[in-house]
Amino acid sequence: MNSQTQEIALLGSSKACRLNLDKFDWICILALLVSFIVVGHLPAAPSKYGDLYFHEEAKTLASVLQGNASWKEIAIARAPGPVLYYALPYTLVPHDAPDAVFWDAALAWNILWMAIAILLIRRTGVLLGGAAAGKAAAALSLVMPFAVYYSFGIAAETPAYIAAVFFGYGWALWRNDRTQTFFSSGVLLALLGLGALILCRPNALVIVGVAAACGMAAWLHRSERGTADAAFAMLCIAASLATVAIESVSLKHLPQNGGVEMQSSNFSDVVFEGSFQFRSEPWDWRFWGKATRSGSVDYRNWVEARRELLEQSASTGKSMAELEMQWTLRDIVQHPLERLKMFAVRALQLNIWIENSKNPSAFQIGPFRGWSVYLVFHVLLNAIAVLSVFASIWFLAFHRDQFLAYWPVWGLWAGLLLFHAFTYAEPRYMLPGEPGMAILAGCALGGRIKSKNGRIPQK
Repeated sequence: MNSQTQEIALLGSSKACRLNLDKFDWICILALLVSFIVVGHLPAAPSKYGDLYFHEEAKTLASVLQGNASWKEIAIARAPGPVLYYALPYTLVPHDAPDAVFWDAALAWNILWMAIAILLIRRTGVLLGGAAAGKAAAALSLVMPFAVYYSFGIAAETPAYIAAVFFGYGWALWRNDRTQTFFSSGVLLALLGLGALILCRPNALVIVGVAAACGMAAWLHRSERGTADAAFAMLCIAASLATVAIESVSLKHLPQNGGVEMQSSNFSDVVFEGSFQFRSEPWDWRFWGKATRSGSVDYRNWVEARRELLEQSASTGKSMAELEMQWTLRDIVQHPLERLKMFAVRALQLNIWIENSKNPSAFQIGPFRGWSVYLVFHVLLNAIAVLSVFASIWFLAFHRDQFLAYWPVWGLWAGLLLFHAFTYAEPRYMLPGEPGMAILAGCALGGRIKSKNGRIPQK
């Protein structure tokens, strides 16, 4: 075997999921640590404790596991995945410690799992496109600092990103396995990753639609390979629906919880909010919040419309969730062209990263400050992000025979793009789709052509 074949055998073995580290792996880990240092010194950072839901609920769960609180105190208002994820490092912190200590533990935990994610992204690239593809995928993931940025906050973004990495890696292990058995470590990792992803970001359920469409198309192909791909897609759909069912039942039985109702209410809030995003101000891409939307016509109209619905809810007894959805559905029917315009703007905005918590004139990196620094920073940042998207599309265009089979790596990005372009858009919602796009871009940039049966050519 030549050196590249040996590297594939070392990093892409489906017989074991061990992380056999080589020199390039250590370079990746070092580069990741440098990225955390650099991003940590940027002029803006995410809210340390997110919206407080995950932080406070994880603290309570950790306190219960430590024996310092009762199970009756557990409440999960939104997605349970981040609560479970952050509760683990929180168990190592004294229950009465300051919040800053919990944040330190969460950041260290995120750094550890981000390092594992980068190593798995490389290995997924190796399994799908060879050694060069694996290195290119890891490098692209490292130079796109978005997942690192959100690792500084106790939010859903980091665990969702990591779960998506495990899903893609597990699928690649299974696809590279000559036996194609569904009782394998690869399938187990893929299903666990997919379940964790849905628990972290319920919007990831869009993958069910993608899997159904691609699985049906693969089954209609009537080939051995197509049948196996269809069976894997159906298995993923079953696992997704089972995850939702178990989550719903579990949340309903928490004594302090209104989780299922809260999820429904949160969805209607977001969809109603999105009805005003980019409506009369298509190029006002400021974050949707009172502190950053000063003077915004769309934001003012949303506040006024919401006030009217609150009054209607009080007078009729109908829930806000019901009234918001009714308003939204009427608006879709009455203003289809307006909605189409908003869809197009959101689809673009989801792939353009803009730091808008600081005024461009106050933007500063080291000794450099002002509009010119702000502009250069964003041009470089988005050039990298756009490169990954276009390289992925290029790869899929030249490997059309593998397009449907490769849905586990492009499906999340495409599904999230369509879902949030229709509802409400923030680029961070696309983070779970980033690993798959980096892997496909790595395959394109690595330049290795796969064999027709979808496996790594053996020598």
